[in-house]
Amino acid sequence: MYARILEMKTKRGQARALCTTIEQKGLPILGKYPGFVEEIHMISEEMPDSVLAISLWQDKEAAEKYRIESYATVAEIYQPFLDGGIHVRGYDVPFASASKARPAKAS
Repeated sequence: MYARILEMKTKRGQARALCTTIEQKGLPILGKYPGFVEEIHMISEEMPDSVLAISLWQDKEAAEKYRIESYATVAEIYQPFLDGGIHVRGYDVPFASASKARPAKAS
């Protein structure tokens, strides 16, 4: 399994609006891609204008296909809420306990 983590600093008071936009406009785009598993977005308690969005994918190749084909469109949708850019990091996920988010066993 593979995770893409987006770190975003929003304009003051825009974190919840960004999360709503992720759910209503971003998630439908991600959901069209084979290999997409789950989306989680969080607002920091300590920094209320800081949002993390985590997308889980069956593998890195699925996440890369999304990145190449649609990420720029999604980033543009999020931009009006942001105070700066989006920092994206990719992670190998060797274990996840969520029922839908189970990595394939290595052969």
